[in-house]
Amino acid sequence: MIEDKIFKLLSCAVSILLLTLSANAECPDIELAWVTEGLMNPESVVYHPTSNSLYVSNVNGSPTEKDGNGFISRISLDGELPELKWLAGLDDWKTLPH
Repeated sequence: MIEDKIFKLLSCAVSILLLTLSANAECPDIELAWVTEGLMNPESVVYHPTSNSLYVSNVNGSPTEKDGNGFISRISLDGELPELKWLAGLDDWKTLPH
């Protein structure tokens, strides 16, 4: 339909405009706060406000194999790793729900 084509064209034009504007924007200086050692092929992270912790999925091996090596780590907001394998035995675990 003609409406679909117009919508797609406008969507592309807006995307190009936003990319152009963001490319010209000044970027703030970013300072590294901490580094956490010991993670094994970390893939995603989610903040949990109740525990004030970060939960990180670790693929730990091939991302396509069902090998039970995947796990989720719990990290404190200062980068400490109180629980490397908070939840273990996962297959191909990548994306954490929010």
